[in-house]
Amino acid sequence: MKNMNSYIRSETTGRLYDPKTVVRILNLEQAAAYFEHGLQLLDVYPSRNYNTGKKCWVFLFDRESSKKVYDLWCKYELVGNDNNEE
Repeated sequence: MKNMNSYIRSETTGRLYDPKTVVRILNLEQAAAYFEHGLQLLDVYPSRNYNTGKKCWVFLFDRESSKKVYDLWCKYELVGNDNNEE
């Protein structure tokens, strides 16, 4: 049985999720492509990109559900991936 004590309820989406089973996407084009391919947004919140120090949005998706879409993204095969549009 899952330990519901570790779950978080998103203030934005109202969805309940386990923070250990999500992927965090900072790339707006990638998040948009995930939406276009039917992935359900679990949460979104403002943060800072630790690499650049700039403000950003963090989009959370279920890790297991996003594996196939992530694989397409990495291969530049997703619609919405700017590297695929020339």
